[in-house]
Amino acid sequence: MDEAARAPRHVHLRHTIHVRGDPDAVLRLLTPEGERLWVPGWAPEYLDAPDVDAAPDLAEGVVFRTRHGGETTLWCVAEVDPAARRYAYHRYTPGSRAGVVTVACSGPAGGPTRVDVSYEMTGLSEAGDAILAAMSDGFTAEIDGWVEALEATLETGAAN
Repeated sequence: MDEAARAPRHVHLRHTIHVRGDPDAVLRLLTPEGERLWVPGWAPEYLDAPDVDAAPDLAEGVVFRTRHGGETTLWCVAEVDPAARRYAYHRYTPGSRAGVVTVACSGPAGGPTRVDVSYEMTGLSEAGDAILAAMSDGFTAEIDGWVEALEATLETGAAN
C-alpha cells in the first residue's frame, strides 16, 4: 500500500493500577530516571544536558532518547505538575509512531497509590500500526505487570 494513501492508526489506551506505596515515591519511579530502577535496559540519554548521561531535574522541555526494546525513541517532557502528581511526555519513534504518554498518581500520603496511565498514539507507517495493534491487545497486562516491579523497587528503598 502507498504510505501516502494509508490512513494512520490512532489509539488511546488507558489503564489504572494500584500500588502499595506513597504516591510521591511511586511518581518518582515513573520519571525517566526512576524507570532506570525497575525497567530492565532502560537508560535515557539526555540530549539537552552538557553530559548526555547527566540526569537533569525533570522539567518541561527536557529532551531525552531511549534505545529500548530494539527501538530508538525521542521523548520531550510536555508537562510536569507536582501538585497534581502528573507528568506527560511527547514521544516519537521515527518511522513508526508518535504520541503522548501521561502518568498520574493519586492517593493518601503513605499509600496506596492509584496510577493512571494513558498512551495516545498515532501510527506513522504500516509497521507502526502493527505495533499499536499489538500494544492495544496487551496494554492492560503490560501495565498490570508494573505493579510487582514498582512495589519491589519501593521495598528496596531505591525510590526514596
